[in-house]
Amino acid sequence: AALLQNQRDLVQEHLDYATSCNKDSDVRALKKAVDQLDEHLQTVKNTLKGTRDKPEWACLMLGVEPTATLDEVERSYSTISQRMRSAESSNPERIYQVDEAVKILREHLRFAARTRQGRRRLVE
Repeated sequence: AALLQNQRDLVQEHLDYATSCNKDSDVRALKKAVDQLDEHLQTVKNTLKGTRDKPEWACLMLGVEPTATLDEVERSYSTISQRMRSAESSNPERIYQVDEAVKILREHLRFAARTRQGRRRLVE
């Protein structure tokens, strides 16, 4: 989902730039590409809706392994959120997803620390 969203954002930026520079430019192909990416993205989002509160989804959103520690989760979150928030065209939904993902993994790992000693896999 994140890759599709990034690709869609890039194509949209290209479309916006092309139309702002040259009002007469033919941007039908770019508009069609944005529409197709929107359709694919919506399909992926609908598929992920049922898994949004699970550690598997959170690991995918943060790009961490199921065996990640809390420190690794925090580092990944910090890197991703800094990059997204500094970008001019940052996507508020993507920021929200990353924030939700780190909350899920923090809670999961803290629960694991209370119930067991040592490392625990994020995803069983």
